[in-house]
This record gives sequence, C-alpha cells and structure tokens, in this order.
Amino acid sequence: MFRPGLLSHLRHLAVSVVAGAAVGLLVLTAPAPAAAPARISVAPSTVSSGGTAVFSGRVPARGAQSCPAADAAILTSTAALFPPSGIGPQAARKPGGAFRIRYTVPASTPHGTYTVGVRCGGGNVGVHTTLKVTR
Repeated sequence: MFRPGLLSHLRHLAVSVVAGAAVGLLVLTAPAPAAAPARISVAPSTVSSGGTAVFSGRVPARGAQSCPAADAAILTSTAALFPPSGIGPQAARKPGGAFRIRYTVPASTPHGTYTVGVRCGGGNVGVHTTLKVTR
C-alpha cells in the first residue's frame, strides 16, 4: 500500500544521507594543519664573557624545517663561542618540538656578535639568532 507523504519522506532521507556522506568525505580528505615553523631565540641577547644566556626555540617533527621527534636540538656557532669545535650544548625536545638550553659563555670568548644556529636529525635546521658577547 502506498501512504501519502512516504515518497517525500524517502526523498528527504536520501538527501540527508548524501549530504552526510559528502561532509564525511570532506573531513576525511582535508589536509592536516601545517606544522608551526622552526625558530630559535636567545635572552638576553647581550651577555658578558662568563655570563649566562638562555636559548629557546622549536624544531617540529614534520614539515620543511624538522627532524625526528626523538632527536635533540643542538646549538652551533663558532669554536670561540662553543669550544672546541663550534658544536654547542644539546637539549631534548618536548613533544611539540620545543627546547630550552641554558648556556654559560666561556670567560675566554672574545667580544663580538655570534650567529647561533640549530642542528637536529643530522642536519642544520635553517634558523638562527644572534648573541652579542661583551667584556
């Protein structure tokens, strides 16, 4: 038996199913949000030889400037700032990639401006900051 309104109800149900499937497909195929870029900073940006500076930053686990989540962030500069080879201290990264390194500048470090970068995962991340060392 045919009931009045049944055809209208079936059409409404079909439209709802198709619309729901389309929304689900959009959610499943949407690209993942982009990872925040890598970064590094230092505070204070000027210290005297023998003084302490704190380097902080972020190296994400995915994206253009990234490295595996388990790898440490390693500071790099010249041998004068990070004796004997220019490879500085390292720090484990938090799950989001953040790191923090407290560093005492050697008393023998000549005054000047030093570019400090980050290595991670066997390569340079491509970000840097500057630290000015005074006497």
